[in-house]
Amino acid sequence: MVSPFPSGDELRRGLAGVLPFFALDSSGLALLPRDGASALASFKVMTLALPAFPILLAEMLRDTAVEPLGPHLVLVWLLAYVLMWIAFPLLLLEFGRGKPIEPRLPQFILAANWLSLPDIYLRFLIAIMPFGLRELLIVLSGLYLLAVQWHLARSALAVGGWSAAALVGANIVVNWAIANVASSMTAAPAALALYEVSDEGSNRFRQLVRLAERARMIEHAELRPGDKVLE
Repeated sequence: MVSPFPSGDELRRGLAGVLPFFALDSSGLALLPRDGASALASFKVMTLALPAFPILLAEMLRDTAVEPLGPHLVLVWLLAYVLMWIAFPLLLLEFGRGKPIEPRLPQFILAANWLSLPDIYLRFLIAIMPFGLRELLIVLSGLYLLAVQWHLARSALAVGGWSAAALVGANIVVNWAIANVASSMTAAPAALALYEVSDEGSNRFRQLVRLAERARMIEHAELRPGDKVLE
């Protein structure tokens, strides 16, 4: 049976290959294999990163009204999590077919997957920091990690700076689109978000309806100002 987790050797070699990129040093690429099988196996990294995902998701949805925690919410975001790992590499493989970057794509995908592991846990550590410090670090780390990803794309694919920036941007757009769809699928209905399914909210809603009905009836001379509107 194939393990869903990387082996110890894969973990050591993968991290040794990508950690230098955090110093904008591409020398670690020489340690990473270039074959498709190794690139495919590198997607096991997502199982190591999964424990950090709920905290990052909570941070992302902090100001968004979502449905109560349940099987539907969990399944939608688990599927989104997997898609955010595999969608861009699949698109890139199709786009790179027959182009000069094609032979370099397996190593780039492998390196990008392993780079995501320290990337995600860095974001995780920032997400659990105190609020004031966290907001500043989110901005600074975001810019820094974009620079790291840009350097990886430029080095592993041997492309120019603008092409590397376009690849990083395309990855962001793809992941944003996936997250946006998942967010819309798990958003709380507008009425529930507004009134929070509470008695107080329901009472306020009924009061607004009665006031609107009263105004309409007075306007049409169906009701004198001292009369009451029956519920």
